[in-house]
Amino acid sequence: MIEELGFVGLKVVLALGTKKELGIRELIAEARVSSSSIYRALTILYKYNLIKERNLYGRRLISLTKKGEKFAKLILEAERVLGED
Repeated sequence: MIEELGFVGLKVVLALGTKKELGIRELIAEARVSSSSIYRALTILYKYNLIKERNLYGRRLISLTKKGEKFAKLILEAERVLGED
């Protein structure tokens, strides 16, 4: 599964883990990836039920599901462990 998510998918999960809810443009800026990469990553994240979306005044807002929040915490913990000396 992690291989399928790839680097972009992980960046999206981390961005949503720190910002909670973002529009597509904000997500692209926060994750620092291209729009085509974002859409591919979102498709995979939906497949694994890691993200959800809602529309607010015609704006598509993306956030993590409970499962996605757990996954984001694990990634952040792994980063912390890797950063230790």
